[in-house]
Amino acid sequence: MVSLTFTNLVNQKTNTIPLEIITFSKDIKVFYVKADSFPGEIVDAHKRILTLAPFSKDRRYFGISRPENGIIVYRAAAEEITDGEGVESGCDNLF
Repeated sequence: MVSLTFTNLVNQKTNTIPLEIITFSKDIKVFYVKADSFPGEIVDAHKRILTLAPFSKDRRYFGISRPENGIIVYRAAAEEITDGEGVESGCDNLF
């Protein structure tokens, strides 16, 4: 079992999590949970997606954010490795 400590991601001086923008050449089907607020609930959202999609070296995990109706909405997402697993988990999908 792998134990992840999210506090290691937080820059202690600025209390922020460094973000990196990556562009993929093809679509990746993911399922996600929304953070209750941005940026304060990002870590909680990742903890929730990991309960639905336990850590696996065969799966990629993402943080997806964008402005919606004047606020930033953050989604913690996991790659769907079997068809329909996101829906079975009660989550919505993105491509």
